[in-house]
Amino acid sequence: MVAIGLLLTLIGTIGVATAPASTNDATIQDPGETSAMMTQASEGILNKLASQDDKLNNQLVNTFGFY
Repeated sequence: MVAIGLLLTLIGTIGVATAPASTNDATIQDPGETSAMMTQASEGILNKLASQDDKLNNQLVNTFGFY
């Protein structure tokens, strides 16, 4: 549950590209730019999950003396 909330929070803060609201919008986003944004978002999510994993491991060590 925490991972899902974290994922949604990161997607909102990173600013993942969305489709234009209007089909009359002539702006076409470069696929390379979209790919780079997706890669950046993915890396941000993985980094945040790793950070949360480290915090959990530290908490287990402090609480129970093992991990």
